[in-house]
Amino acid sequence: MHDALFEHVAALLERHCNSGARLTVGLSGGLDSVVLLSLLHRLRNRFDFQLAAHHVNHQISPNAQSWASFCENLCAALAVPFSQTIVNVPRDTGKGLEAAARALRHEAFLTLDVDFILLGHHQDDQAETLLLRLLRGAGVKGLAAMAECSPIGNRTRVASAPRILRPLLHQPRSSLASFAHAEGLQWIDDESNTDIHYTRNYLRVELLPRINVRFPTYRSILDRAATQFAEAEQLLAVLAAIDAKDAINDGRITVQALTALDEPRAKNLLRYFLAQHHLKMPDHARLHEILRQISTVRHNAEVCIAHDGIELRVFRDWLYVVHSHSSPSSDFQLQWQGELHWRIPALHGAMVFEETPGCGIAKDALVGNNEVSVRLRQGGETLRLGENRPRQTLKNLLQTAGIPPWERERLPLLYIGDELAYVPGIGVDVAFKATTSGKGITLAWMSENTGHFSAPVR
Repeated sequence: MHDALFEHVAALLERHCNSGARLTVGLSGGLDSVVLLSLLHRLRNRFDFQLAAHHVNHQISPNAQSWASFCENLCAALAVPFSQTIVNVPRDTGKGLEAAARALRHEAFLTLDVDFILLGHHQDDQAETLLLRLLRGAGVKGLAAMAECSPIGNRTRVASAPRILRPLLHQPRSSLASFAHAEGLQWIDDESNTDIHYTRNYLRVELLPRINVRFPTYRSILDRAATQFAEAEQLLAVLAAIDAKDAINDGRITVQALTALDEPRAKNLLRYFLAQHHLKMPDHARLHEILRQISTVRHNAEVCIAHDGIELRVFRDWLYVVHSHSSPSSDFQLQWQGELHWRIPALHGAMVFEETPGCGIAKDALVGNNEVSVRLRQGGETLRLGENRPRQTLKNLLQTAGIPPWERERLPLLYIGDELAYVPGIGVDVAFKATTSGKGITLAWMSENTGHFSAPVR
């Protein structure tokens, strides 16, 4: 049995870890993580990886400090590098103590300069997670439960962040306990694990033992179900990516694309869109209502739906994610100091300058000029975009360009002296344009909210 456990962990390392990988065990001191650390310590002779352990001290239990000392002493005995993070878990987040502690663990793991964080979750944990999420009404993604390898939390956008590995996920806890007893391992029993005030503990202590009487193989059955839900979620993600190909552009999605699909497929695409913006998934009823409001909007009507701290807005048949930021006062003005990447925190973005022959603003008008500044709209501004074009109001130009109303008031207008020279998404006033044979500088505005540039105007 113990050989099978070794080979199971070894096979996972071969699947996911390259030679020289830096592995850190999330060491709580409990049975699961102690067994995992012991297995990895013994596998070091077979694989070329760097092994360490990290303990997160939540300071919740009166025994928290003794647990930290136990972990440190265990690592010292094994000659495994040890580190710890001490956190203060807030009790007023509204999401529960367990969720708050988990979030802080994830934040601690993200600070580690390693390739993988290895956790001791096992098949019993997987069964509990699936059942708990089912009772809470989770969708297919939630019912996929825990993955063998996954990003930390929702940090898929952080390429350099370590990933979570769960080498024992498909092994029952009984196998881990058998190994620990046979090897004479010592571990800590968290007294809170029997407190049925916590829903997970209630399932573990009260409900699952009764299920085990009638369905003794429930662990492997629910583990298999979680795998099938994960496969279904992958297929839904592939379908959403297909539907999104012509529907999502520059961080926004067409209302037409959503309304052209049947409701289940439209919901799938909308979930995909919200996930791209790292937003919390609405429950079934809320998602249906969001889709209903979007689908029934009249042409060119504006819709504003509050969700997860942002606003979903419809403008000209496009659905936007709008972050609510307080705008600076209307007399806001900031002088340019010659930066090529000019970050403007008050407007939550950056102006990017690039030297381009014959395009953009004439270089002579910008470089060395201490009268270049950014201001906000006051009303009445005008631009003349070409020698053969009339001077037009900025209001009309913004409307014609289809720039959403909520962006117009926070749009940085570049002035040279007191003359409006450039507006993102609109262009350069003819008085400041580079000649085709002259030196020019193109500009683009990058919003921190979307990560997208407004196209440089040539």
